Amino acid sequence: MELPCPVCGELFELGLPLAKHMVLKDRPHGEHIQWLESFLGKRFSEFGWKSDKKIATALKSYYEKHGKWPE
Repeated sequence: MELPCPVCGELFELGLPLAKHMVLKDRPHGEHIQWLESFLGKRFSEFGWKSDKKIATALKSYYEKHGKWPE
């Protein structure tokens, strides 16, 4: 299943590649990080390191349930 990046729209297979893209794209304060902070309800310093699988699971679960990203 391909998931679109909620910030730039680039497509990624499953959740882990998307999570890595979101975390690495424009850290530590870019749009991708800001979106993740809002989505997860946590600051980047709390989730940004070694949490790719948890982020991937949260992104994939949300997208599968709602079929779109929160606005």
